Amino acid sequence: MAEHDHSEVDAYNRAVYESDRVVQEFTELHGLFPVEEHLLSRLVTPGMRVLDLGVGGGRTTDALASQASTYVALDYSEAMVRNCRAQHPDVDVRLGDAAELGEFAACAFDLVVFSYNGIDYLHPEAKRERCIAEMARVLADDGVLIVSTHNARALLRPVPEHGPGLAAALKGRLVQVYATLRLWWRALPSRTTWRGEGYVRDSASANVMYAVTPERFEAALARLGLHAEERVGSRYPTRTSWWVEPWYYLAARKVGEN
Repeated sequence: MAEHDHSEVDAYNRAVYESDRVVQEFTELHGLFPVEEHLLSRLVTPGMRVLDLGVGGGRTTDALASQASTYVALDYSEAMVRNCRAQHPDVDVRLGDAAELGEFAACAFDLVVFSYNGIDYLHPEAKRERCIAEMARVLADDGVLIVSTHNARALLRPVPEHGPGLAAALKGRLVQVYATLRLWWRALPSRTTWRGEGYVRDSASANVMYAVTPERFEAALARLGLHAEERVGSRYPTRTSWWVEPWYYLAARKVGEN
């Protein structure tokens, strides 16, 4: 790995994904999110060569491996890899860094998936950019990239789900207001919010994570020949405004030079 790709933040984030608590949380996750089901039903065809980055405990493995001619899963957490192998002993699960895909040849895969915002925990920005470039390199012409990332300009928390009745609705609205004020306290002074991309502290896990507006992320992918086909919010099938959506998925297709 290049010297500039090392950082204390990256080491901290990686340590979080080695912790027993987080490994257990990821191991207990099963099945695709509705947004993933939507995108995969449209873009995945049987027989694809699939690279599943940031596989964690293997939440996406069954759905992807069942349709693939070749399926490789990768994660940089040794503990996650051990658990994923235990859950899926017949699957090719490798320890590796998504920013360092040199073991794979150019155009080796028809589908590359980096789900659940895993790309956002690569640090510094040069390492995240290297990951995007590597995903583009290993993707075959006309291949598809599916990746999710946090929205840098999510400035309103949604009303949480609540039971019937006026009291429950009022409580939900108060929770929304409180959560939104907390978000503003963190986001509005942040250069990331005004720039439209950059690192912020994840209030849920204390990790440092990247966030970017969909438009800026699509432009970054386009510079590498990856052209956006669909942008879908994490709450699919519920449609929300982009200043409410905390994270989203982009599907992009690699356009060849010829």
